[in-house]
Amino acid sequence: MQTQQTINMAANLFKKLIATNHPRILSQALPKNYAIYTPDYLEACKPKYPLYPTLTVKVKGHDFRVLETFQSQIHRIANFMDFDVEDRYSFYSCHVLFNSKSKLIYFYFSYAMPAKETRIVRFKPKTTATEAEYVLKTYARHLVISNVNSVGLPIFIQVLQKKIPVGVTFEIEEYNSEKEAYRFIPDKQLLDLKQELGDMQAAKAKK
Repeated sequence: MQTQQTINMAANLFKKLIATNHPRILSQALPKNYAIYTPDYLEACKPKYPLYPTLTVKVKGHDFRVLETFQSQIHRIANFMDFDVEDRYSFYSCHVLFNSKSKLIYFYFSYAMPAKETRIVRFKPKTTATEAEYVLKTYARHLVISNVNSVGLPIFIQVLQKKIPVGVTFEIEEYNSEKEAYRFIPDKQLLDLKQELGDMQAAKAKK
């Protein structure tokens, strides 16, 4: 009985509101204690500190073995700091380290960039005659890391600066897929076919 009376009162109230069509009465009649419900698990999934975009750690050096060792150290440090080292490519190198009992303890992934050669010429004093000529190779390795927060990155950089070997340099920048494209060897046959297709389309357009 009481429920029916409540329904009737509500119906009469809305009839009056519709009849008056007054926004002030409507705002006073409707309750204002409303809010958008946000589940707790959505708040829990948010990172505690702001995150950087995906980053690339670029390591360069003239001694390939030293460069490989330092790259492995970077990977260990990144894993220790809960950064994600991403495997974005199907072709990569694997670094397997063993302890004194020959048990596998680390398994790392990274990828190499094409080596660059620098020609160095030394001239004889006060002449243009060549006294010596050298070819200096510069090797490079890249690691792509993500889930890097604003608190962990400065610490990560300081640790790398403490551990970097002599003759090795590193830099960290935002990941850019276009900059990584030059590491792939172009397919000459595919390029020739594309050129031939372009010539055919150009000739067809002229007709």
